[in-house]
Amino acid sequence: MHVVMLKIQILHIVFMEHMEIVQTLYLNVLIMVAFQLILVFGCLFNTVNGFYTYMINNGYATSKTWTNGARVGDVVQGYQGDDWHHSVILTGTSDEDGSWVYCSHSNNRKNYPLYSTFTDAVYTDMRTISFLH
Repeated sequence: MHVVMLKIQILHIVFMEHMEIVQTLYLNVLIMVAFQLILVFGCLFNTVNGFYTYMINNGYATSKTWTNGARVGDVVQGYQGDDWHHSVILTGTSDEDGSWVYCSHSNNRKNYPLYSTFTDAVYTDMRTISFLH
């Protein structure tokens, strides 16, 4: 488990130094690491709640309301209807207004405005999984 967390920390350092170059790679590696954890530890990362529960309950991250105190690399999840439905990775802030931008696999989003997406998608709430880095 420590090797996996070390890989994530190294990727985060590289990401911060060369954000534009490795954003897509970083997202793909995080997804691969999550799937490796499923295979090795039996974690259910194939659900939004499974990922959240594992990271919080095992001390790898803390939960925050909306994006209060969020940092680049943290994961934001959206609530719609009666459950949490989608996860995205914060990749920086907009040059225009300083609001958060994100990457995700849905609709090939790269540095897309977070709040417009969550408003347009009718998410009624969001939470941040803030990794301990």
